[in-house]
Amino acid sequence: MNVKYEDVLDVLINSGVSADVEGLAHDASLKDAGVDSLDISNFFLCLEEKFEIEIADEDIDLLDTIDAIVSYIKKL
Repeated sequence: MNVKYEDVLDVLINSGVSADVEGLAHDASLKDAGVDSLDISNFFLCLEEKFEIEIADEDIDLLDTIDAIVSYIKKL
């Protein structure tokens, strides 16, 4: 699947996270940026819906940066 940093960041911003994530660096930690666990859960649900994929629950903890998420989705 062809997905880019901008695609994932757009989903993050539009998922309603309470943290300021505009311009979040590719390798910045979502948790360090202030994205809480409830926002992360909602964000991953939005990703699954947007890209029509299923992200395994056990993989979510490993996906803490935009780059990691992009790489993961590309492999699906």
